[in-house]
Order: sequence, then structure tokens, then C-alpha cells
Amino acid sequence: MERFRNLLATTMQIFCNPIGLANMVIAATGNVLVLCRLVTRPKVLPVVSMIWPVPQGWVVLRGGVSRKTSHSWEVVGQRYAFDIMHPTDRDTEFRDLSDSKSFGTPIRAPMTGVVHWVRGASRDCRLPGTGAYSWWATTVYGNAVAIRNGDRLCILAHLEHGSVTCQKGQMVNQGDVIGNCGNSGRSFMPHLHVHVQMGLNPLFGLGVPIEWVEPGPELKKLSVAGDDIAHESARTVVGVYMWQDACKAAMGLLSALAQVVLFTAFWLWLSYICMQQMVGLKAHIAGW
Repeated sequence: MERFRNLLATTMQIFCNPIGLANMVIAATGNVLVLCRLVTRPKVLPVVSMIWPVPQGWVVLRGGVSRKTSHSWEVVGQRYAFDIMHPTDRDTEFRDLSDSKSFGTPIRAPMTGVVHWVRGASRDCRLPGTGAYSWWATTVYGNAVAIRNGDRLCILAHLEHGSVTCQKGQMVNQGDVIGNCGNSGRSFMPHLHVHVQMGLNPLFGLGVPIEWVEPGPELKKLSVAGDDIAHESARTVVGVYMWQDACKAAMGLLSALAQVVLFTAFWLWLSYICMQQMVGLKAHIAGW
């Protein structure tokens, strides 16, 4: 059932969400261009120190500074991202969002800065923990807040619909509540996605490692697919970008373009069928 719902959501995304499809292609194109520019050019990335944006006891579902623990190694901007959630949610059989202990929890700004942009119109997927996501979501992030500090941009995503408390251009201090944990965008269960990048354009930014400082997370682990993933910290990280990463990113772009071809072919075929039916109906009426 879980695989069927995920397949259904993906199918609906392809055939009924042209804006989301276009954003997917744009993001994949930007990622490939950045990777091709950075390939074979290691960069020393300074680690950004931030406070833990959720209550104590929450755990890291995905995230780290190595290829093994990385959230999305081939996605340059999100290479050092974290997915954070309440520890009991992973093993909970959800019937509704109210069953989640993550959903609706206030999220604090992990750094001081100016709100660069806000997204708050996406509905939350009402099927958490099923493998399905909101096929109507026009962006991967769903409801999100981006906080700018110099050339660093911190993005907090998948927030609850209607919960965002800040506006573009507003100054927020570290620790201020900016919204609630939700299940919007391409989210399979309520959790907080957070990453920091160098560069203010989310399509061409370079992911920066995060060090959680006091009050930081407890070093609890969550087993996912046989790997124990825990909080990691470092002072500097050498970002290595290889051709195999660029090739995997290019495959992602080709997949997105293939979905565009499917979308175009489906609607052209449907338009042709409708036109044929209209012609037949007009001839039938003329025959009366």
C-alpha cells in the first residue's frame, strides 16, 4: 500500500502539477551546472554554528558531513542538510497528523538574520508515514522560511500551513519562533528540514556544514536502513566534488526532463482525443 500511494503521488505530480514539474527541472539544471563548475576543485568550507531549532530530545533522521550520512550528497546546496524529527514518530503508525508528536511543534530561528523569503501557502499532506507526499506541492520545500546572514542563507522547510510568523525583510533573532513543524512540500512525514548555503540563490548555492551548539541536541541515534546516523560536528570540512557526483546529478536532470516529455505527451494525446470527440459530436448534431 505504501509503495502504491507513493507511485500514485509521483504519477499525479507528473501529469497534474506543471509548476512543480518546472521547478524540479530548474532545480536539477542548477545543481548540474554548479557541480560541473566545482568538480575536481576541493573547497574548504567553514562550519556554521547554530542553536538547535527544536526541543531537546529530537533526533537527526538524515544529515552529516560524510557521503554515508549526507542528506543529499549529489545535491550541492543540500549536501549538509539535516532532517530532524521527534524520536517516536519513526515507529508510529499514523492515521492522521494528530498522531505525530513532531507536527505543530514550534520551530525557533537557529541563527540571527533577515528573513530573505517566506513560503506559506502549501497544504500539509494528510497521509503522514505512508510514503505518499503532496502531489500538488509546487516546491520541494513546501512552507519554508529563509534567513539571510551575510552571504549565508539558512532554509527551514516543510513547515505547517498557516503557522509561519515572520515576513520577508523582518529581522529575527536567534531563538525566535518562526513557525511550526509541518508536513508540507515533498515531505513523507512531519519533520524539519534545515540547511545552510553560501549564496542567496537556492538553485546555485553551495551547501555549508552545520555545527549545533548549546543548547544542542542530545547525541541520540536513529537507525535508518541499517545505518546509525547521529549528530556530527567539525570546524572545517573539505568539500570534494567528483565527476561521479555530477553524473548522478545529470541522471536526475534527465529523469526530470523525461517527466516533462511524459507530461507534454499525455496532455497532447488528451487534447487530440477531446478534439476528435468534439468533431464527432458536431457532425452528429449536424446530422439531426
